[in-house]
Amino acid sequence: MVNYDRRGAARRRRRPASVILAFGGNPHRVDLAAIERGFFAQIVAGKYDSREDIAKAIGRSRSTVSRFFGGRSTSVRVFLEIVNELGLKFEDIAAPVTEDGQP
Repeated sequence: MVNYDRRGAARRRRRPASVILAFGGNPHRVDLAAIERGFFAQIVAGKYDSREDIAKAIGRSRSTVSRFFGGRSTSVRVFLEIVNELGLKFEDIAAPVTEDGQP
């Protein structure tokens, strides 16, 4: 997404470090920064070159994987498939949110 500053120059909006997603009606704070670190570790290890490679590995579309990395909702199954493919654990990147909004 593009925003514009006072001069009318385009600048990109920063992606948040975490988002709250509901899994079966149960809200969880998902650490997007940890997911990006896990993805980068897989790139450094030579397992993947792009998010499209992950999509092919799990049999999903590139747009589905992009939604995941953008912090938008996916099904629990897709979320877990990508997390596992990145070598991460659900409990390391997602924490239940209490009624006061805190993990």
